[in-house]
Amino acid sequence: MLRRWTVYDQRMKALIAAGGLHQDADGWRVHTVTGELIGPDPDLERPLSAAELSITRPFAEALPDLYKSIERIRK
Repeated sequence: MLRRWTVYDQRMKALIAAGGLHQDADGWRVHTVTGELIGPDPDLERPLSAAELSITRPFAEALPDLYKSIERIRK
């Protein structure tokens, strides 16, 4: 995942440096001439680091009520 993100990050930064893109209110890069959505800002959409992953909690622990409702629907 990190390797894919690194390539994405490099290509997005090259597109941004070349100009012709702007960022919309949702943080997506948009081609100025065509209006085509290019992708989210690479600084926002990146894989979590090992330090960030180490402090995450399981979904069932973080949102127990939502987890229970989803489990009921699955059964």
